[in-house]
Amino acid sequence: MSLSDENNKKIIHFLWVTSEQLLLAGEIINSIKCLESLLKFKQDNNDILNINLKKKKSKKTVLKVQLSAIEESITRIKIADLLINYTLNFKEARLHLEQCTLILDESNKESLELLCKISSFLIDIFNGGGANNLTRQWIKSASRYANLLKSSEWKIYFYLKESYLSLKEGNTVTPFQSLDQAIKIADQTSGNLYLRILLNAHKIHFYIIILDYSKIEDLLKETNELMVKFQSQIQSYEVDNHKLPEFYRYILEFPSSNNTIVSRSLEQKQHDISISCKQLSVYYSMIKMLYYIRIGSYKIMEEQLGNLQVNLQEIFDELSLISNGSLPMPLFYFYCGPQYLTCYCYIISAVHSRSYGEVSKALYCLDKALRLIDNQLKYIYQATLGQVTPQQMKESRSLIRLKFIIHENLFYIRLTGMEIERAFSELKYCLEIYSTYPMLFNDGSAECTCHYLSGLYCQALGNHTLSLDHFRLALKKSNRFDTQIHCILRMISAHLSLNEIERATSLMNEYLVQLENHPQLILRSTSLFLHGVILMYHSPDQAKNKFRDSLSLSNNHIGNSQLTSNILNNLARLYLSIYNSKQLELPMEIEKNIQSMLNSSLSLAQLSNDLVGKCISMSISKSDTSELEYQLEKRKSILENLPSDRIDFLQELLNLNIMEKNQSIQSSDEDEDGGNE
Repeated sequence: MSLSDENNKKIIHFLWVTSEQLLLAGEIINSIKCLESLLKFKQDNNDILNINLKKKKSKKTVLKVQLSAIEESITRIKIADLLINYTLNFKEARLHLEQCTLILDESNKESLELLCKISSFLIDIFNGGGANNLTRQWIKSASRYANLLKSSEWKIYFYLKESYLSLKEGNTVTPFQSLDQAIKIADQTSGNLYLRILLNAHKIHFYIIILDYSKIEDLLKETNELMVKFQSQIQSYEVDNHKLPEFYRYILEFPSSNNTIVSRSLEQKQHDISISCKQLSVYYSMIKMLYYIRIGSYKIMEEQLGNLQVNLQEIFDELSLISNGSLPMPLFYFYCGPQYLTCYCYIISAVHSRSYGEVSKALYCLDKALRLIDNQLKYIYQATLGQVTPQQMKESRSLIRLKFIIHENLFYIRLTGMEIERAFSELKYCLEIYSTYPMLFNDGSAECTCHYLSGLYCQALGNHTLSLDHFRLALKKSNRFDTQIHCILRMISAHLSLNEIERATSLMNEYLVQLENHPQLILRSTSLFLHGVILMYHSPDQAKNKFRDSLSLSNNHIGNSQLTSNILNNLARLYLSIYNSKQLELPMEIEKNIQSMLNSSLSLAQLSNDLVGKCISMSISKSDTSELEYQLEKRKSILENLPSDRIDFLQELLNLNIMEKNQSIQSSDEDEDGGNE
């Protein structure tokens, strides 16, 4: 028996709505079962012709539900959506989605819209599973559906997906070709500022990833102008609600299949618009901050950092207004939640503060981020399966990577202040995170960083030979150009400390001379500085020019207090050596300039809590011998009281797998704790 068409429609929509209500109540399994009942009792399902009632011996015929291809597809997409987002059952979700492609008619506009939506799900499933060939096949099919539908929005969406995949495969040309095609379509079809800013932001992000900074400044200038117009349109709409910007309609209406899969009220859609706009502003701000950190332009970051914090707070305020538990569905959204964004902002603030020598502020930001991560991870570990969403599970992996970065930055701060034991603890935390979650760092970045930190630690202890071994290994493990250059810079520094001038000069000429015009300011300034140090031995006048160029960059653009202090110390030392070598008396004006440089250097070293920098400044100045003796004695005491096994540990770290070595030190720590108890 079958139902009338009117009753049939009522039952279908009743079960769809019931499923959504169960989802809001947190009953995920029942929500899925509710939708599956539609498929179980549809008219062409011959698996169940009747059911046995336990209380009655007689058999009752089941009334079948008539599902059109569209209705069945919507039901299956709803099930797949729940399976992907709440149970991580990608296999069953894929079966439902692929079944939809078999029953939908490509000649129907509504079917094509659903096929595009299905393709977006399958692309994400295959991409997340590392099946690049299947991902590319579905992008190709999806693009065909979008062309048949004549939907410029879906075309742009799939070009974006294609650019992600190409970049993931290591292609540095195709991603930008895909983005250019998307931008061309966006410009031809509408004056949608939202889309243009989004596409430009992705383009900038991709250039940062492949370390190509040559075109970013022009893109930033163009995107900043678009952002001003974008904000102006938003403000105009807030004044006059009848003046609806083009991108508002776009976010409301695209993709139209969203409205059939999940019911959204007008109020919820307005939240979707607001969240989308604010998240785009945050994304663009984050990309700019990342760029300025990469090139080392810390001075320009201060204003941008304030904007990022304001935009983040606006997102959190918007989310707090949603009282019905229904999260927004913006077109563009982060794959990470508020905790990740907040921690990211804290880390950026800490990096900026550390560069300026604001150590207490940097420590405060890192401590806040660390507490936030630990609390979130503790909640996830202690929660039951039903209480944790897949989004939170995904975010936890990103938070663990951020935790590694936090301990890395804490290491730099502790080592600068010669807090040797604390620095070693931070190194151990990095080793522990890497050994516990190796698959989160399969790009080799964590292992490279651990050896780089070990090299810095050895340098602080005065063991430059061992530091060279760690820097060489870090260089070998690194696959990023800027990280490789940092390793080479440290190797040159170690060779200079060992008085191996020829080897340092060879490395400088081979790798770093060409960097003196590099867009990454920190690399350029440091290269100029080290080149100046090498030239001090045989060409003082050229060394003076290198130091001046390096100082100009560091003081006017980078704002790195520790680097500036080092340059001033060496510049003062150079002037003194020039006059001493010629046995000339220092002119009064030159002497004042040297003393001014040393005073500035000492102030910066004190600001950044740089114990070694303070000792060097005072030893050159010779103005306060008692304070110098105190600082030198302090440094000597720190090194003498260092446990003897530290160097042994760092030596063994070269020969053992990092994860094996970390497990051995963890077990030794547990033995020590047991003995203390």
